[in-house]
Amino acid sequence: AQFYKRLIKDIKREYLSNENDKVDFISGGTSIFEVQTMFEEAIKRGRRLGALIITKSGKKDEKPIGIITAWDLPRIDQFIERNL
Repeated sequence: AQFYKRLIKDIKREYLSNENDKVDFISGGTSIFEVQTMFEEAIKRGRRLGALIITKSGKKDEKPIGIITAWDLPRIDQFIERNL
């Protein structure tokens, strides 16, 4: 199998998405503590918060201005530790 020749459009949807995956929208004014809580609460409910899309007022019909994923949480933790 020559995987390097495969395109994303050729991958079956069930491999790219899971019913437990979730994306939420937040405003730029959301605190970093709320962000951590949102990821933690999703896990407690058996869901995976794939990303938080940041918009001006947290509405999904607005233009995205940023994104936070679980990969960003260690950096957020470092920021909190340095600034407390």
